[in-house]
Amino acid sequence: TRREREHEINQMIEFLRSEDVPRALERQMVKWADFGMSALQKYENRSKVLTLAPPHLHRQLMQCLHQGLLSAVPLFNHMENFYREDVLLDLWNKMTPQVFSAFVPIAAAANGQQELYVVSAGTVILQRGSVVLSTIKVGDSFGEDWLLLGELASFSHDSFTDVLTRSRYEKAERYVAVTDVLCMVLHKRDFDQVIGTYDSSVQEYFEMMRAKIRKYDDDDDDLLSSASNATDLHALPEFALPHLDLHKLACGEFACSSTSMGSSAPLVVSQSTTGNVMKSSLRSKSTEIPTRVSARE
Repeated sequence: TRREREHEINQMIEFLRSEDVPRALERQMVKWADFGMSALQKYENRSKVLTLAPPHLHRQLMQCLHQGLLSAVPLFNHMENFYREDVLLDLWNKMTPQVFSAFVPIAAAANGQQELYVVSAGTVILQRGSVVLSTIKVGDSFGEDWLLLGELASFSHDSFTDVLTRSRYEKAERYVAVTDVLCMVLHKRDFDQVIGTYDSSVQEYFEMMRAKIRKYDDDDDDLLSSASNATDLHALPEFALPHLDLHKLACGEFACSSTSMGSSAPLVVSQSTTGNVMKSSLRSKSTEIPTRVSARE
């Protein structure tokens, strides 16, 4: 409960002060503890309520609590199936919360990720070195192809040489929290278990999406092979993407600068502007930089 959370935070404050921890650091710790405990408490309350719900109210309650979280994920946008809403609710019921503090890496393609992440609070960026490829806000998601293909997402159709090149290329790309972040996470094993309980029409849809991912990767092979002789990541093209200061981003200063863009303008790129259902995850398709860039605040 809120009272219990406040009690725990007060105990933490007493301990920090007894150890003469600087007040600035104390405030940061209190903010982080409150953020993390609030997120986890909400999840625990949800689980308890759903456990107590009688069968005839359980599904209706799930619909209310889901609040369309997965409906906005591009992977499910084109799913026209009688079971669509049931699939989304069952998948949502398997999701768990994860919290990340500011400037902490969340996920990287080179790590063999197998999860779908939906941002519920905070701001995340997709970064290659010092270059920001996109900004991910509340309601946006990443990892659709990780969810479908798992560890095969990166290297399913490459020769050994291409695998080495792709590995170097992708290791520099990672999703990083630039504020305190809460993500709802769906693991591939839970996804596969849920989808396996539905009939062939549902499974065929996701097989179709897997095929689209593979085709998308194959179409991108020319881009990767052009870098096959690169000796290091610095030799790989940056495609004139804007540079962004992480600390300014965390403070809400979204100004980016790039001489190739010819101006300094706020940068926010969400999945709704990418124009491709699978483009938001694994790596940025730099040959398809979104043409719609909108400023917020």
